[in-house]
Amino acid sequence: MNTATKRFEWEFLTNDAREDEGLAHAGIETFRGMQFSSLARECAQNSLDAAFRQENLPDEPVELRIRLEHIETKSVPGVASLKKSIVACLDRAKSKNLKKELTFFDYAYRLLESQTIPVLLIEDYGTTGLGDASEGGAFHALVKSSGVSKKSHDDAGGSFGIGKNAVFANSSLRTAFYASLSTKNGTKHELFQGKSILVSHMADAKPKRATGFYGEEQFAPILTHSDLPKWLRREKVGTTIACLGFKEAKDWQWQMIASITTSFFAAIHREAIRFSVSWGPNESVRIDKSSLADLFASPQVQAAADDNGFLEDLQYGASMFAALQSGQTELHTRTFPTIGEIELRILQEEGLPRKVGILRNGMVIADNLKSFGQSFSRFSMCRDFICVVEPASKQASSVIREMESPRHDEISVERIDDPARQKKIRSEMKTLASWIRDTIKSSTTSQSETIISLDELNEFFAAPGDPEKTKDDGDAERNPVEIVVRGPDQTNPPKTGRGTDGDSGSAGGKRKNDQSGGTTSGERKGQGKGSIGGRGGRAIPYSSARTALAEAGTDRTRFIAFTPDRDGLAALEIYSPGVSGEEPLSLAKFGGIECIKAPKLKLKKGVRFSVEVEFDRPYTGPISFDLIAVTEI
Repeated sequence: MNTATKRFEWEFLTNDAREDEGLAHAGIETFRGMQFSSLARECAQNSLDAAFRQENLPDEPVELRIRLEHIETKSVPGVASLKKSIVACLDRAKSKNLKKELTFFDYAYRLLESQTIPVLLIEDYGTTGLGDASEGGAFHALVKSSGVSKKSHDDAGGSFGIGKNAVFANSSLRTAFYASLSTKNGTKHELFQGKSILVSHMADAKPKRATGFYGEEQFAPILTHSDLPKWLRREKVGTTIACLGFKEAKDWQWQMIASITTSFFAAIHREAIRFSVSWGPNESVRIDKSSLADLFASPQVQAAADDNGFLEDLQYGASMFAALQSGQTELHTRTFPTIGEIELRILQEEGLPRKVGILRNGMVIADNLKSFGQSFSRFSMCRDFICVVEPASKQASSVIREMESPRHDEISVERIDDPARQKKIRSEMKTLASWIRDTIKSSTTSQSETIISLDELNEFFAAPGDPEKTKDDGDAERNPVEIVVRGPDQTNPPKTGRGTDGDSGSAGGKRKNDQSGGTTSGERKGQGKGSIGGRGGRAIPYSSARTALAEAGTDRTRFIAFTPDRDGLAALEIYSPGVSGEEPLSLAKFGGIECIKAPKLKLKKGVRFSVEVEFDRPYTGPISFDLIAVTEI
């Protein structure tokens, strides 16, 4: 048995007020939903913040090594006294018949009784370590503070000191060890301490609080690593966090790799940080600039993301990563007096998700600014794109950091305490949010009046009374003409839509007894779509119709605009005209939203309506459309 185990034991704070503390610790519960990804995010962020920087030398990239070990239980520092505390917590659960706590502490006790125990070690290199043991220092803030964060610079990743709880959310024992090695003014500082967050309990007939520490007397850290088991010692400057009793779940490593890749692709791409994840002697994955693209496409990574509900996030990250690499990405910058300089990158490419990603210090933090009036959820009439927004100065990074939520997934000015400053930042953030949307719109919106040059079918589109006539030189090849779909001739307005006498095909056609308003199928009669018996129902008339390809080279997307001649609710039906009849065209998207049937439109007389539609198959030929009146149920 080593010296550390002999000399030191676990000690829990006294509970003179007899406060009742259960397992539902607020800071730990914050990270329970995505515990593996949360642990990776929080530890990586802390390591980036502690990155080693020295004047006149290039920044040394941070390396974070995450490895799973199954160590002998007897080598755990203070294992006997920790087990004693677990038993006390188990007795409390039994006496109060607390089922959740009974299950938790029964498993924890059996885990400490086993020969080996899983430990997840998170070790960083290329950092400064956590300094000395002084109160208020980085080590003290990490191990012994609540709601306090000690960062090396103003734009550091965390501001709430809550991320430190992610390690406890991953421990079946709610227990972690911390080891730090650093140098200051030529002096080496070694620090080590254990921390456990259980429940309030009785020990030696005295009330104890939920939080306990392993170390020197009066809850002080141990100042040497020499007496520690080998798996906890630091030989190089940096910090080790050991998650004792790691909750080893299926594919945990791929979940963690997926989270790291999705969250830190920018920092990895810029070589500010690199990772390795290992879970066996010959089983490991390295995450660096050279492997990023392969990891985004990895079947194991994609399967883990899909199984745990964040495949869309992975694909979203891959899109943003593409924007950082592509030579086709547009760069826009703008400086705001209070916020600072912001960079905006837009990449346009078919299949991109039409989303915005906000990054800071190389980490993804949000996809919206809904607190400032822009959720960035819909971009109708825009081509496919991805937009990446980042602070381009320390000032901007620091301001954004102040507004981040503890989980780094939301931005809100309410987290700034100074009312006057809050007002200024709110105003500028609204301007920033509008600038982002306006820049995206101006860069990606399709031109509504794109001209389609056709020649074979232009006579089918000429409206009566049009002064421009199509040139036809007999046997000579026809000149291309500018084609637009036009509405009916309003000098002699038809009854509705299109048809033999102006009626829609749904109202046109005749039954075999020559009565109108057919509803059965049969042979066509006249030009209306209603065969001998059409679809039934009436069409809403429209005028000033326009249709155009939304973008040069696009073979599925079409822009449609028209002015309805009366109010009503209508289903839009689109067709490709042909010699033998009209063939319906099915839609995949309407206004950027997926659809599986003809959309219903609420129309108002004289109010212009325009929309971009996407067919479910390539088609670039002429189209016609009807507005079939429906009854709203």
